[in-house]
Amino acid sequence: MRAMKVIGHLRFSNGVSLGTLAGIHGLVDAVCAAIVFSLVHIYPLSGREYLKLIIIYNVLAFALQPLCGVLTDHFQSARLSALAGIVFSLAAIMSVMHHPYLTVILAGVGNASFHIGGGVASMAMKHDRAGPPGIFVAPGAIGLAIGAAIGGRGIPPMQPLMGLLTAAMIAVALCTFPGREIVVDKKRQHLSNREVIIMLLLLSVALRSLLGFSIGSFWQGNRPVLLSFAIAAMCGKAAGGLISDRFGWTRTGTAALMLAAVLFGWGATYAWCAVGGMLLLQMTMPVTLTALYRVFPGKPGLVFGLCCLALVIGAAPAFSPWAASLRNVFFVIVPCAFLSVATFFKGLKMVQRERAAAMVSDSMLKRMEMVV
Repeated sequence: MRAMKVIGHLRFSNGVSLGTLAGIHGLVDAVCAAIVFSLVHIYPLSGREYLKLIIIYNVLAFALQPLCGVLTDHFQSARLSALAGIVFSLAAIMSVMHHPYLTVILAGVGNASFHIGGGVASMAMKHDRAGPPGIFVAPGAIGLAIGAAIGGRGIPPMQPLMGLLTAAMIAVALCTFPGREIVVDKKRQHLSNREVIIMLLLLSVALRSLLGFSIGSFWQGNRPVLLSFAIAAMCGKAAGGLISDRFGWTRTGTAALMLAAVLFGWGATYAWCAVGGMLLLQMTMPVTLTALYRVFPGKPGLVFGLCCLALVIGAAPAFSPWAASLRNVFFVIVPCAFLSVATFFKGLKMVQRERAAAMVSDSMLKRMEMVV
């Protein structure tokens, strides 16, 4: 009991909490992927049934996040959301030998819940900075790759995975999470063209998701290249926010997407072009997250949820009957890449312009109040 009181008084610094949550994000993604991909070794699943389970997991893990985000924002419960995500992931491990559909549902809900809880904490650590969200989301790609590799080779050792998740729960209890002070952001001015900005930024996210799956389809079965994709995605997200905070969101993000569009022109032939394009493509994700946060002040959970929903919508065509037509480099991939550049650039410019106008209007209103 005394030990629990001591733990209750301990708290990590923001920097340590961010690194801890980022590491746990990679762990949760790895564990969930490992148990989902191992189901084919436990049950007599056909290829069609196995693919269906993977799709269900991914849809829940991504499309459920807007609901988790709304609930987290409403109840100011980022820590509870992160802890619930780990608990659901533990439940998924314990259900592996009982029913495959129950396992993927629990794993999908757990992944979505933790992503929102940790994402809200990362965004609240430094308002208007893309660096912290980028660092938090970065390990997810490599965690997914490692988990898929482990699960694809056989049944993973369940007890060590449960032990790691239990340790993660203790670490989350020590992390710094935003309290009710996050509502301060609600005082910001709302943007007049909110719907247009949201559409542009989320369309850019969906197009980038489609591009990632399309260019990756050329290298299916090539494990070194696929691993390079995961490493590139991690490095791009982690570095993208930090570099953009230093040199400017619009300038950095637009340049990265333009260069990625050029590299994708040769991405089907040269692996280094595909990997380099993937790294540049992912650099814009933390910027998009933080820009959307300016559109939804005080609602970081909803922001993370909408971005993840856009990701799964963008990926959907890659699993449709028309997936083969998406492999056309010069008529699909490159045009979509440049369209993503245009929507990203226009969306950010509108955010900057209208936010500046709102700040001027707010300043004038304060002056008038002082005069009166």
